[in-house]
Amino acid sequence: MRKKSLSAIGLSILGALLVVLVVVTVAAGFQGEVNGIPIQTRLRVAHLAPFTDTLPATGVDVKLDGTQILTDFQYLSSTTYLPTTAGDHLVQVFPTGDSTPVISATVNLTDGVDYSAFAIGGANGYALTLKPEVDDNDPPAMGNGKVRFGHLAPFAPVPADTAAEIRTDDGALVAGPFLYGEIDSVYAELPADTYDLKVVTVADGQTLINLAPFPLSGGDILYALAVGDGTNQDPGVFAYPTDEEGFLLKTEEDPPELRVAHLAPFADTLEGTAVDVKIDGMQILTDFQYLSSTTYLETTAGEHQVQVFPSGSMTPAISATVDLESNVDYSAFAIGGANGYSLTLKAEVDNNNAPVSGTGKVRFAHLAPFDPVPAKTAAEIRTDSGTLVAGPFLYEEIDNAYIELPAGTYDLWVTGAGGGPVFINLAPFTLNDGDILYALAVGDGSNQELNVFAYPTDVEGFLLPKEDLFKTYFPIVFKQ
Repeated sequence: MRKKSLSAIGLSILGALLVVLVVVTVAAGFQGEVNGIPIQTRLRVAHLAPFTDTLPATGVDVKLDGTQILTDFQYLSSTTYLPTTAGDHLVQVFPTGDSTPVISATVNLTDGVDYSAFAIGGANGYALTLKPEVDDNDPPAMGNGKVRFGHLAPFAPVPADTAAEIRTDDGALVAGPFLYGEIDSVYAELPADTYDLKVVTVADGQTLINLAPFPLSGGDILYALAVGDGTNQDPGVFAYPTDEEGFLLKTEEDPPELRVAHLAPFADTLEGTAVDVKIDGMQILTDFQYLSSTTYLETTAGEHQVQVFPSGSMTPAISATVDLESNVDYSAFAIGGANGYSLTLKAEVDNNNAPVSGTGKVRFAHLAPFDPVPAKTAAEIRTDSGTLVAGPFLYEEIDNAYIELPAGTYDLWVTGAGGGPVFINLAPFTLNDGDILYALAVGDGSNQELNVFAYPTDVEGFLLPKEDLFKTYFPIVFKQ
Protein backbone atom coordinates (compact mmCIF):
# COMPACT_ATOMS: atom_id res chain seq x y z
CA MET A 1 0.00 0.00 0.00
CA ARG A 2 1.11 3.44 -0.73
CA LYS A 3 1.58 5.35 2.47
CA LYS A 4 2.02 8.76 0.96
CA SER A 5 -0.94 8.44 -1.45
CA LEU A 6 -3.02 7.92 1.65
CA SER A 7 -3.74 10.56 4.46
CA ALA A 8 -1.46 9.22 7.17
CA ILE A 9 -1.75 10.53 10.72
CA GLY A 10 1.60 11.21 12.39
CA LEU A 11 2.81 9.54 15.56
CA SER A 12 3.33 11.82 18.60
CA ILE A 13 5.78 10.10 20.88
CA LEU A 14 7.91 13.12 21.88
CA GLY A 15 11.05 11.27 22.75
CA ALA A 16 9.40 8.05 23.80
CA LEU A 17 11.16 6.04 21.11
CA LEU A 18 14.43 6.61 22.92
CA VAL A 19 12.83 5.38 26.11
CA VAL A 20 11.50 2.32 24.30
CA LEU A 21 14.87 1.48 22.79
CA VAL A 22 16.78 1.96 26.03
CA VAL A 23 14.30 0.44 28.46
CA VAL A 24 12.25 -2.11 26.56
CA THR A 25 14.90 -3.50 24.25
CA VAL A 26 17.45 -3.88 27.02
CA ALA A 27 14.90 -5.63 29.17
CA ALA A 28 13.84 -7.78 26.22
CA GLY A 29 15.75 -10.44 24.44
CA PHE A 30 15.34 -13.61 22.52
CA GLN A 31 13.03 -15.99 24.28
CA GLY A 32 14.28 -19.26 22.89
CA GLU A 33 15.21 -21.00 19.67
CA VAL A 34 13.51 -23.05 16.98
CA ASN A 35 15.96 -25.19 15.01
CA GLY A 36 18.73 -22.97 16.30
CA ILE A 37 17.01 -19.75 15.16
CA PRO A 38 16.26 -17.19 17.93
CA ILE A 39 12.62 -16.19 18.32
CA GLN A 40 11.20 -13.00 19.78
CA THR A 41 8.03 -11.84 21.47
CA ARG A 42 6.87 -8.53 19.98
CA LEU A 43 4.15 -6.07 20.94
CA ARG A 44 2.81 -2.97 19.20
CA VAL A 45 0.23 -0.46 20.43
CA ALA A 46 -2.42 1.69 18.72
CA HIS A 47 -4.58 4.42 20.30
CA LEU A 48 -8.06 4.07 18.77
CA ALA A 49 -10.16 5.45 21.64
CA PRO A 50 -12.14 8.54 20.47
CA PHE A 51 -12.96 9.82 23.95
CA THR A 52 -12.79 13.55 23.18
CA ASP A 53 -13.15 15.88 20.20
CA THR A 54 -9.61 17.25 19.81
CA LEU A 55 -6.46 15.24 19.17
CA PRO A 56 -4.38 16.99 21.88
CA ALA A 57 -7.03 16.15 24.48
CA THR A 58 -6.78 12.45 23.58
CA GLY A 59 -3.11 12.38 24.61
CA VAL A 60 -2.19 9.60 27.00
CA ASP A 61 0.95 8.23 28.65
CA VAL A 62 1.52 4.48 28.52
CA LYS A 63 3.45 2.46 31.07
CA LEU A 64 4.64 -1.12 30.72
CA ASP A 65 5.35 -2.80 34.06
CA GLY A 66 5.60 0.64 35.66
CA THR A 67 8.02 2.11 33.12
CA GLN A 68 6.68 4.87 30.90
CA ILE A 69 7.20 3.92 27.25
CA LEU A 70 4.91 6.37 25.41
CA THR A 71 4.27 10.05 26.16
CA ASP A 72 1.42 12.22 24.84
CA PHE A 73 0.27 9.34 22.66
CA GLN A 74 -2.75 10.67 20.77
CA TYR A 75 -5.76 9.17 19.00
CA LEU A 76 -4.74 7.37 15.78
CA SER A 77 -1.12 7.14 16.93
CA SER A 78 0.52 3.73 16.79
CA THR A 79 3.89 2.03 17.11
CA THR A 80 5.72 -0.56 15.09
CA TYR A 81 6.60 -3.81 16.85
CA LEU A 82 8.62 -3.48 20.06
CA PRO A 83 10.59 -6.51 21.32
CA THR A 84 9.62 -7.55 24.84
CA THR A 85 9.66 -10.62 27.05
CA ALA A 86 7.21 -13.47 27.39
CA GLY A 87 5.00 -13.72 30.47
CA ASP A 88 2.60 -11.38 32.27
CA HIS A 89 2.96 -7.62 31.74
CA LEU A 90 1.00 -4.79 33.33
CA VAL A 91 -0.10 -2.18 30.77
CA GLN A 92 -1.42 1.11 32.17
CA VAL A 93 -2.80 4.08 30.23
CA PHE A 94 -2.95 7.52 31.89
CA PRO A 95 -4.35 10.83 30.62
CA THR A 96 -1.20 12.80 29.84
CA GLY A 97 0.26 14.20 33.05
CA ASP A 98 -2.19 12.33 35.30
CA SER A 99 -1.24 9.71 37.88
CA THR A 100 -4.52 7.78 37.81
CA PRO A 101 -4.78 5.14 35.07
CA VAL A 102 -7.89 5.02 32.90
CA ILE A 103 -6.87 1.58 31.63
CA SER A 104 -5.03 -1.04 33.65
CA ALA A 105 -4.72 -4.50 32.15
CA THR A 106 -2.43 -7.51 32.41
CA VAL A 107 -1.45 -9.15 29.15
CA ASN A 108 0.13 -12.59 28.95
CA LEU A 109 2.62 -12.87 26.10
CA THR A 110 3.97 -16.11 24.63
CA ASP A 111 7.45 -16.79 23.25
CA GLY A 112 7.85 -15.95 19.57
CA VAL A 113 4.38 -14.44 19.07
CA ASP A 114 3.49 -11.01 17.66
CA TYR A 115 0.75 -9.03 19.40
CA SER A 116 -1.21 -5.85 18.72
CA ALA A 117 -2.84 -4.00 21.62
CA PHE A 118 -5.61 -1.52 20.84
CA ALA A 119 -6.84 1.15 23.27
CA ILE A 120 -10.55 1.52 22.42
CA GLY A 121 -13.83 2.92 23.73
CA GLY A 122 -14.42 6.01 25.84
CA ALA A 123 -17.42 7.26 23.82
CA ASN A 124 -21.19 6.62 23.75
CA GLY A 125 -21.05 4.90 27.12
CA TYR A 126 -18.39 2.32 26.26
CA ALA A 127 -15.59 1.94 28.81
CA LEU A 128 -12.01 2.61 27.89
CA THR A 129 -10.32 -0.76 27.53
CA LEU A 130 -7.28 -2.50 26.08
CA LYS A 131 -7.92 -5.09 23.40
CA PRO A 132 -4.90 -7.35 22.73
CA GLU A 133 -4.81 -9.55 19.62
CA VAL A 134 -2.46 -12.28 18.38
CA ASP A 135 -1.12 -11.39 14.94
CA ASP A 136 -0.50 -13.82 12.09
CA ASN A 137 2.39 -12.45 10.05
CA ASP A 138 2.96 -15.55 7.95
CA PRO A 139 3.09 -14.45 4.30
CA PRO A 140 -0.02 -14.89 2.15
CA ALA A 141 -0.10 -16.99 -1.00
CA MET A 142 1.83 -15.57 -3.94
CA GLY A 143 -0.06 -12.66 -5.50
CA ASN A 144 -2.32 -12.16 -2.47
CA GLY A 145 -2.54 -9.79 0.46
CA LYS A 146 -3.91 -10.59 3.92
CA VAL A 147 -6.45 -8.32 5.64
CA ARG A 148 -7.94 -8.73 9.12
CA PHE A 149 -11.12 -6.71 9.41
CA GLY A 150 -12.48 -5.36 12.68
CA HIS A 151 -15.01 -2.97 14.20
CA LEU A 152 -13.62 -0.62 16.85
CA ALA A 153 -16.00 2.29 16.15
CA PRO A 154 -18.36 2.96 19.10
CA PHE A 155 -20.81 5.01 17.05
CA ALA A 156 -24.04 3.95 18.85
CA PRO A 157 -24.69 3.47 22.59
CA VAL A 158 -26.70 0.26 22.07
CA PRO A 159 -24.35 -2.58 21.03
CA ALA A 160 -26.90 -4.14 18.64
CA ASP A 161 -27.14 -0.83 16.79
CA THR A 162 -23.40 -0.90 16.01
CA ALA A 163 -23.77 -3.95 13.73
CA ALA A 164 -21.84 -3.23 10.52
CA GLU A 165 -20.46 -4.99 7.44
CA ILE A 166 -17.68 -4.44 4.92
CA ARG A 167 -19.02 -4.41 1.37
CA THR A 168 -17.73 -3.53 -2.07
CA ASP A 169 -18.99 -0.34 -3.63
CA ASP A 170 -21.49 -2.41 -5.65
CA GLY A 171 -22.81 -4.15 -2.52
CA ALA A 172 -21.02 -7.52 -2.39
CA LEU A 173 -20.29 -8.69 1.17
CA VAL A 174 -16.56 -8.83 2.03
CA ALA A 175 -16.57 -9.29 5.82
CA GLY A 176 -18.90 -9.20 8.79
CA PRO A 177 -21.34 -8.56 10.26
CA PHE A 178 -19.47 -7.22 13.30
CA LEU A 179 -20.60 -5.60 16.50
CA TYR A 180 -18.47 -2.93 18.14
CA GLY A 181 -15.37 -4.49 19.69
CA GLU A 182 -15.25 -7.50 17.34
CA ILE A 183 -12.23 -8.31 15.19
CA ASP A 184 -12.35 -11.15 12.68
CA SER A 185 -10.62 -14.24 14.02
CA VAL A 186 -8.95 -14.88 10.65
CA TYR A 187 -7.29 -12.83 7.96
CA ALA A 188 -9.03 -12.66 4.58
CA GLU A 189 -6.65 -13.49 1.71
CA LEU A 190 -7.47 -11.24 -1.23
CA PRO A 191 -5.84 -11.04 -4.67
CA ALA A 192 -3.54 -8.05 -5.12
CA ASP A 193 -5.76 -5.39 -6.69
CA THR A 194 -7.39 -2.02 -6.10
CA TYR A 195 -10.43 -2.26 -3.82
CA ASP A 196 -13.38 0.11 -3.47
CA LEU A 197 -15.05 -0.71 -0.15
CA LYS A 198 -17.55 0.78 2.25
CA VAL A 199 -18.69 0.16 5.82
CA VAL A 200 -22.47 -0.08 6.09
CA THR A 201 -24.97 -0.69 8.90
CA VAL A 202 -26.64 -4.07 9.01
CA ALA A 203 -29.99 -2.63 10.06
CA ASP A 204 -30.66 -0.38 7.09
CA GLY A 205 -27.60 -0.50 4.81
CA GLN A 206 -26.65 3.08 5.61
CA THR A 207 -23.12 3.91 4.47
CA LEU A 208 -21.02 4.89 7.48
CA ILE A 209 -17.65 5.07 5.72
CA ASN A 210 -17.20 5.30 1.95
CA LEU A 211 -13.58 4.51 1.22
CA ALA A 212 -11.75 5.77 -1.80
CA PRO A 213 -10.26 2.99 -3.96
CA PHE A 214 -7.07 1.73 -2.32
CA PRO A 215 -4.36 -0.66 -3.49
CA LEU A 216 -3.60 -4.01 -1.88
CA SER A 217 -0.23 -5.32 -3.03
CA GLY A 218 0.97 -8.89 -3.09
CA GLY A 219 2.50 -9.71 0.30
CA ASP A 220 0.64 -6.98 2.21
CA ILE A 221 -0.48 -7.99 5.72
CA LEU A 222 -2.65 -5.55 7.66
CA TYR A 223 -5.57 -4.85 9.92
CA ALA A 224 -8.42 -2.74 8.50
CA LEU A 225 -10.34 -1.41 11.49
CA ALA A 226 -13.45 0.78 11.57
CA VAL A 227 -12.77 3.58 14.08
CA GLY A 228 -14.35 6.79 15.35
CA ASP A 229 -17.57 7.46 17.19
CA GLY A 230 -19.15 9.92 14.75
CA THR A 231 -19.28 12.73 17.32
CA ASN A 232 -15.87 13.27 18.88
CA GLN A 233 -14.00 11.77 15.95
CA ASP A 234 -15.18 11.08 12.40
CA PRO A 235 -15.71 7.47 11.35
CA GLY A 236 -12.88 6.06 9.28
CA VAL A 237 -10.87 2.93 8.56
CA PHE A 238 -7.50 2.58 10.24
CA ALA A 239 -5.01 0.50 8.23
CA TYR A 240 -2.29 -1.11 10.36
CA PRO A 241 0.29 -2.86 8.17
CA THR A 242 2.57 -5.38 9.77
CA ASP A 243 5.76 -3.43 9.07
CA GLU A 244 4.87 0.22 9.68
CA GLU A 245 2.76 2.59 11.75
CA GLY A 246 -0.94 2.74 11.03
CA PHE A 247 -2.87 5.39 9.12
CA LEU A 248 -6.37 6.30 8.00
CA LEU A 249 -7.42 5.16 4.56
CA LYS A 250 -8.73 7.91 2.33
CA THR A 251 -12.47 8.30 1.87
CA GLU A 252 -14.41 9.53 -1.14
CA GLU A 253 -14.99 12.79 0.73
CA ASP A 254 -11.32 13.39 1.54
CA PRO A 255 -9.70 16.58 0.28
CA PRO A 256 -7.41 16.57 -2.76
CA GLU A 257 -3.65 16.39 -2.37
CA LEU A 258 -1.17 18.43 -4.40
CA ARG A 259 2.59 18.27 -4.78
CA VAL A 260 4.87 20.69 -6.60
CA ALA A 261 8.18 20.31 -8.48
CA HIS A 262 10.40 23.10 -9.87
CA LEU A 263 11.71 21.87 -13.22
CA ALA A 264 12.20 25.22 -14.99
CA PRO A 265 15.90 25.65 -16.00
CA PHE A 266 15.78 29.42 -16.52
CA ALA A 267 19.18 30.25 -14.95
CA ASP A 268 22.62 28.67 -14.91
CA THR A 269 22.95 28.52 -11.12
CA LEU A 270 20.58 26.91 -8.64
CA GLU A 271 20.50 30.12 -6.61
CA GLY A 272 19.39 32.00 -9.71
CA THR A 273 16.39 29.68 -10.15
CA ALA A 274 14.99 30.34 -6.65
CA VAL A 275 11.27 31.16 -6.50
CA ASP A 276 8.56 31.73 -3.91
CA VAL A 277 5.23 29.98 -4.38
CA LYS A 278 1.84 31.23 -3.22
CA ILE A 279 -1.53 29.48 -3.25
CA ASP A 280 -4.53 31.79 -2.97
CA GLY A 281 -2.20 34.57 -1.81
CA MET A 282 -0.57 32.53 0.97
CA GLN A 283 3.13 31.78 0.59
CA ILE A 284 3.75 28.05 0.94
CA LEU A 285 7.28 27.70 -0.47
CA THR A 286 10.26 30.03 -0.08
CA ASP A 287 13.53 29.99 -2.03
CA PHE A 288 12.32 26.94 -3.94
CA GLN A 289 15.10 26.07 -6.42
CA TYR A 290 15.35 24.09 -9.64
CA LEU A 291 14.95 20.33 -9.00
CA SER A 292 13.26 20.99 -5.64
CA SER A 293 9.97 19.19 -5.01
CA THR A 294 7.48 18.44 -2.27
CA THR A 295 5.60 15.39 -1.15
CA TYR A 296 1.80 15.56 -1.26
CA LEU A 297 0.20 18.50 0.56
CA GLU A 298 -3.44 18.35 1.66
CA THR A 299 -5.58 21.16 0.26
CA THR A 300 -9.26 21.84 -0.49
CA ALA A 301 -11.44 21.05 -3.49
CA GLY A 302 -12.26 23.84 -5.93
CA GLU A 303 -10.34 26.48 -7.83
CA HIS A 304 -7.03 27.78 -6.48
CA GLN A 305 -4.71 30.48 -7.78
CA VAL A 306 -1.08 29.39 -7.92
CA GLN A 307 1.55 32.11 -8.29
CA VAL A 308 5.30 31.67 -8.71
CA PHE A 309 7.56 34.67 -7.98
CA PRO A 310 11.31 35.05 -8.43
CA SER A 311 12.51 35.03 -4.82
CA GLY A 312 12.00 38.47 -3.28
CA SER A 313 9.99 39.82 -6.23
CA MET A 314 6.42 41.09 -6.04
CA THR A 315 5.70 40.29 -9.70
CA PRO A 316 4.68 36.68 -10.48
CA ALA A 317 6.48 34.88 -13.27
CA ILE A 318 3.69 32.28 -13.36
CA SER A 319 0.05 32.83 -12.43
CA ALA A 320 -2.37 29.96 -13.03
CA THR A 321 -5.68 28.66 -11.73
CA VAL A 322 -6.00 24.95 -10.92
CA ASP A 323 -9.34 23.23 -10.28
CA LEU A 324 -8.95 20.38 -7.77
CA GLU A 325 -11.47 17.62 -7.10
CA SER A 326 -12.02 15.76 -3.84
CA ASN A 327 -9.98 12.61 -3.29
CA VAL A 328 -7.67 13.19 -6.26
CA ASP A 329 -3.87 13.41 -6.21
CA TYR A 330 -2.19 16.06 -8.36
CA SER A 331 1.35 16.97 -9.40
CA ALA A 332 2.13 20.52 -10.57
CA PHE A 333 5.35 21.14 -12.50
CA ALA A 334 6.88 24.58 -13.05
CA ILE A 335 8.58 24.28 -16.46
CA GLY A 336 10.10 26.32 -19.29
CA GLY A 337 11.98 29.58 -19.10
CA ALA A 338 14.75 28.57 -21.54
CA ASN A 339 15.28 28.55 -25.32
CA GLY A 340 12.32 30.83 -25.86
CA TYR A 341 9.74 28.72 -23.99
CA SER A 342 7.63 30.63 -21.49
CA LEU A 343 7.51 29.79 -17.82
CA THR A 344 4.33 27.84 -17.15
CA LEU A 345 2.64 25.55 -14.65
CA LYS A 346 1.70 22.07 -15.86
CA ALA A 347 -0.79 20.27 -13.57
CA GLU A 348 -1.38 16.52 -13.88
CA VAL A 349 -3.78 14.05 -12.26
CA ASP A 350 -1.84 11.21 -10.66
CA ASN A 351 -2.88 7.56 -10.63
CA ASN A 352 -1.52 6.06 -7.43
CA ASN A 353 -3.40 2.78 -7.59
CA ALA A 354 -1.08 -0.17 -7.09
CA PRO A 355 0.38 -1.83 -10.17
CA VAL A 356 -0.05 -5.53 -10.89
CA SER A 357 1.94 -7.69 -8.48
CA GLY A 358 5.54 -8.05 -9.64
CA THR A 359 5.55 -4.77 -11.56
CA GLY A 360 6.17 -1.07 -11.06
CA LYS A 361 4.38 1.85 -12.75
CA VAL A 362 6.29 4.60 -14.59
CA ARG A 363 4.83 7.69 -16.27
CA PHE A 364 7.31 9.10 -18.77
CA ALA A 365 7.41 12.75 -19.81
CA HIS A 366 9.48 15.32 -21.69
CA LEU A 367 9.95 18.58 -19.78
CA ALA A 368 13.38 19.44 -21.23
CA PRO A 369 13.29 22.58 -23.44
CA PHE A 370 16.63 21.85 -25.12
CA ASP A 371 15.85 23.25 -28.59
CA PRO A 372 13.96 26.43 -29.53
CA VAL A 373 12.18 24.59 -32.38
CA PRO A 374 9.49 22.33 -30.87
CA ALA A 375 9.79 19.68 -33.61
CA LYS A 376 13.49 19.33 -32.84
CA THR A 377 12.76 18.42 -29.21
CA ALA A 378 11.26 15.06 -30.26
CA ALA A 379 12.63 12.36 -27.97
CA GLU A 380 12.10 8.71 -27.06
CA ILE A 381 12.89 6.39 -24.16
CA ARG A 382 14.86 3.34 -25.29
CA THR A 383 16.86 0.55 -23.70
CA ASP A 384 20.61 0.71 -24.25
CA SER A 385 20.13 -2.00 -26.86
CA GLY A 386 17.77 0.30 -28.79
CA THR A 387 14.35 -1.16 -27.91
CA LEU A 388 11.62 1.52 -27.73
CA VAL A 389 10.07 1.86 -24.27
CA ALA A 390 8.04 5.09 -24.59
CA GLY A 391 7.53 8.03 -26.92
CA PRO A 392 8.18 9.82 -29.11
CA PHE A 393 7.42 12.98 -27.09
CA LEU A 394 7.77 16.64 -27.89
CA TYR A 395 8.70 19.11 -25.16
CA GLU A 396 5.85 19.52 -22.61
CA GLU A 397 4.27 16.15 -23.41
CA ILE A 398 3.51 13.74 -20.58
CA ASP A 399 2.36 10.22 -21.32
CA ASN A 400 -1.38 9.86 -20.68
CA ALA A 401 -0.87 6.48 -19.05
CA TYR A 402 1.56 4.87 -16.67
CA ILE A 403 3.53 1.98 -18.16
CA GLU A 404 3.61 -1.15 -16.02
CA LEU A 405 7.06 -2.74 -16.19
CA PRO A 406 8.28 -5.93 -14.54
CA ALA A 407 10.29 -5.26 -11.39
CA GLY A 408 13.97 -5.37 -12.27
CA THR A 409 17.02 -3.35 -13.30
CA TYR A 410 16.73 -1.07 -16.33
CA ASP A 411 19.42 0.60 -18.45
CA LEU A 412 17.74 3.34 -20.48
CA TRP A 413 18.58 6.13 -22.89
CA VAL A 414 16.73 9.26 -23.87
CA THR A 415 17.28 9.59 -27.62
CA GLY A 416 16.06 11.60 -30.54
CA ALA A 417 13.12 10.28 -32.55
CA GLY A 418 14.12 7.07 -34.30
CA GLY A 419 16.82 6.19 -31.78
CA GLY A 420 19.46 8.88 -32.23
CA PRO A 421 21.25 10.88 -31.09
CA VAL A 422 21.54 9.86 -27.43
CA PHE A 423 20.63 12.87 -25.27
CA ILE A 424 20.78 11.18 -21.84
CA ASN A 425 22.53 7.89 -21.01
CA LEU A 426 21.21 6.71 -17.65
CA ALA A 427 23.11 4.40 -15.32
CA PRO A 428 21.23 1.15 -14.56
CA PHE A 429 18.51 1.65 -11.96
CA THR A 430 16.21 -0.71 -10.08
CA LEU A 431 12.42 -0.61 -10.37
CA ASN A 432 10.90 -2.47 -7.43
CA ASP A 433 7.61 -4.32 -7.15
CA GLY A 434 4.95 -1.72 -6.30
CA ASP A 435 6.97 1.38 -7.29
CA ILE A 436 4.93 4.25 -8.78
CA LEU A 437 6.78 7.24 -10.24
CA TYR A 438 7.19 9.84 -12.92
CA ALA A 439 10.40 9.72 -15.01
CA LEU A 440 10.77 13.22 -16.48
CA ALA A 441 13.40 14.41 -18.95
CA VAL A 442 14.56 17.81 -17.63
CA GLY A 443 17.15 20.50 -18.32
CA ASP A 444 17.80 22.71 -21.34
CA GLY A 445 21.37 21.59 -22.12
CA SER A 446 22.73 25.08 -21.53
CA ASN A 447 21.68 26.56 -18.19
CA GLN A 448 21.08 23.12 -16.68
CA GLU A 449 22.33 19.80 -18.06
CA LEU A 450 19.96 17.23 -19.48
CA ASN A 451 18.92 14.50 -17.08
CA VAL A 452 15.97 12.43 -15.86
CA PHE A 453 14.08 13.49 -12.73
CA ALA A 454 12.46 10.57 -10.86
CA TYR A 455 9.40 11.55 -8.80
CA PRO A 456 8.15 8.57 -6.76
CA THR A 457 4.69 8.77 -5.26
CA ASP A 458 5.82 8.78 -1.62
CA VAL A 459 9.07 10.81 -1.50
CA GLU A 460 10.56 13.96 -2.97
CA GLY A 461 12.03 13.71 -6.45
CA PHE A 462 15.69 13.27 -7.43
CA LEU A 463 17.93 13.01 -10.48
CA LEU A 464 18.84 9.56 -11.76
CA PRO A 465 22.58 8.94 -12.12
CA LYS A 466 24.02 9.04 -15.64
CA GLU A 467 26.72 6.81 -17.04
CA ASP A 468 28.54 9.69 -18.69
CA LEU A 469 28.73 11.45 -15.29
CA PHE A 470 29.71 8.54 -13.07
CA LYS A 471 31.47 6.21 -15.51
CA THR A 472 30.41 3.22 -13.46
CA TYR A 473 27.42 0.93 -13.25
CA PHE A 474 25.58 1.00 -9.97
CA PRO A 475 21.87 0.49 -9.40
CA ILE A 476 19.78 2.84 -7.32
CA VAL A 477 16.74 1.60 -5.50
CA PHE A 478 13.55 3.68 -5.26
CA LYS A 479 12.42 2.02 -2.02
CA GLN A 480 12.76 -1.12 -0.04
